[in-house]
Amino acid sequence: MPAAVQLTIGLVALYFGGEWLIRGATALASRLGVSPLAIGLTVVAFGTSTPELVVSLDAVLSGANDIAVGNVVGSNIANIGLILGLAALVRPAVVQAKIVRVDLPIMVAVSLVLAAVLADGGASRTEGFMLLVALVAYCGFTFWEAGRESPRMRDELAGAAPSHETGAGSAALFVVVGLLLLVAGQL
Repeated sequence: MPAAVQLTIGLVALYFGGEWLIRGATALASRLGVSPLAIGLTVVAFGTSTPELVVSLDAVLSGANDIAVGNVVGSNIANIGLILGLAALVRPAVVQAKIVRVDLPIMVAVSLVLAAVLADGGASRTEGFMLLVALVAYCGFTFWEAGRESPRMRDELAGAAPSHETGAGSAALFVVVGLLLLVAGQL
């Protein structure tokens, strides 16, 4: 099969895989009563990062560690510079003070920790485990903070979030098919 056809099929699979994964995961989270802010900071973030995870895992298993690290760093630079930049050009972004006050410093701190971890030329299993523990702690903190939102803020966020009338079974199917397409799209 020609490389152009393989590339096109892979891009289509990645697009629909990511779209369906996010749609299903967001619908499931909404059904579980997760706040829109927590959904954005965790569920959507995980969903949009799944292609990078699949590519990085494949690269590490293939012995191409530099590709895995470059994928993570490059993806974050593209998300901040390209995606956020283009979105702000289309419509100026208004963010909650909490994101600037809490989440932005956490993102900067994690970036500095990554630089320290990679300063010796690699990341050990212990450092990887510590990064995963930090991620779990951040997710727990995010859900705890979301539970403390004022009723006015919850109503405002719920009004801004897309409605998800998808049933639980359909949402779960979207998640599974989305994940399968993401894995297939990077092959």
